[in-house]
Amino acid sequence: MRKLLKAFGLAAGLTITMSVTAFAGQWREDADGWWWQEDDGSYAVSSWQWLDGNQDGVAECYYFDGNGYMAANTTVDGYQVNGDGCWVVDGRVMTHQSGQAARDTLQAVLAQSEGQTNMDVGLQMNMQMSAQGTTIDVGMMGDMKIQNADSAQMQYIMDMNMNMLGMDIPVTAFYADGYMYMDMYGQKIKMSMDYQEALEAAKSMQMSYGDDMSYIQDVSVVDNENGTRTIYYAMDGAQMTSMVQMSQNLMGTTGAAANTASASIGLCKMEVTMDGAGTILQQRVLMDMSVAVEGTPVDYTIFMEMNTKNPGQPVSFTLPSTEGYEELIGGTTAELS
Repeated sequence: MRKLLKAFGLAAGLTITMSVTAFAGQWREDADGWWWQEDDGSYAVSSWQWLDGNQDGVAECYYFDGNGYMAANTTVDGYQVNGDGCWVVDGRVMTHQSGQAARDTLQAVLAQSEGQTNMDVGLQMNMQMSAQGTTIDVGMMGDMKIQNADSAQMQYIMDMNMNMLGMDIPVTAFYADGYMYMDMYGQKIKMSMDYQEALEAAKSMQMSYGDDMSYIQDVSVVDNENGTRTIYYAMDGAQMTSMVQMSQNLMGTTGAAANTASASIGLCKMEVTMDGAGTILQQRVLMDMSVAVEGTPVDYTIFMEMNTKNPGQPVSFTLPSTEGYEELIGGTTAELS
């Protein structure tokens, strides 16, 4: 059980799609209207289709009637289409991006998020751990707040409630004045961490780390009816594994501690939902990961959701007292050794 708990600690620290867009084919017109003809001569009938007629990576949604003609200036199945046949909500043309257009949108959103220095979010994580024939379900819910993320005065606090083996375990973690603090069920430890190292470690785990974004795959951007937009994408597991290892190195996880556990990431799917101004409202992650802890393989399936609270508003909080924390050195403390 101790090994599983160690593996859980690492996993916590490392802390769907729409229909296929049609690209082949072209628009056709006759005296009765417009229709879309595929390269094989077929055409859409009595159906909605996402089409990218000008091949710019941005598709619009059209309805074709029983004779294959595009509907225009009408309502179909409760959805409005404009004079160009595009599905609209409150006059806004709904789109579905893919290819380079979608990647450009993702990169712009992530670049904007990197400039965010204050954050107030609600967190939820569900995790299943399997090792040596034993499976353990773990749930965590709580809140995280960050101030001054771009300066040496950075502070953050995370208050969570973890449910594991039928037990509710309160967890508080925070960073201040060069130390990372953690209080888990009354067991208090702290670890020295220089601000620049902490910042670089955080950047190494961000989705936009690396200018070429080569590890990001299958990007699509979909407009939602409520005025938000969601980006769906996957991340290459092998490259993510390398990023995790780099993060551990930046955080100084060397020597005996570095040999204690190693992680390998498999499936990693992401969703980012933002408002019209590009502010991220929600992030969701689905990930499979395998961790070898002191020679024991532990497999994880992790789902994580983060929802922004009061976007655009100031963030304030008071850190707990730092009294009573034992310093973690080389993977142990005087109290734990």
